[in-house]
Amino acid sequence: NQNDYRLQNYIVGRLDDSATDSWTFHLSAGTSYMIIGACDEDCADIDMVVRDENGRVVAEDSADDDVPVVQFTPTSSGRFSIRTTMYDCRAAYCYFGFGLFER
Repeated sequence: NQNDYRLQNYIVGRLDDSATDSWTFHLSAGTSYMIIGACDEDCADIDMVVRDENGRVVAEDSADDDVPVVQFTPTSSGRFSIRTTMYDCRAAYCYFGFGLFER
């Protein structure tokens, strides 16, 4: 089915309140990607930004929630960075994760 995404990669980690981390993946032109994130019960807001190798934002979820979701289809292949920022963690640190899906 052409609507089915498959898991390409995933990240699990922890971030302090207001901390940021990023990862780089090689993504292909014309492939549709969806990234779905989540964080633990002490987390109220985590955001996600995807940038191409020139630093341009290609997808972003900055909603005030704990489940960021972005979808995009690159027009050129290359290295893309996925940055997560923990905006509201009510503990010393919060656990989070995201899955990178493709179709």
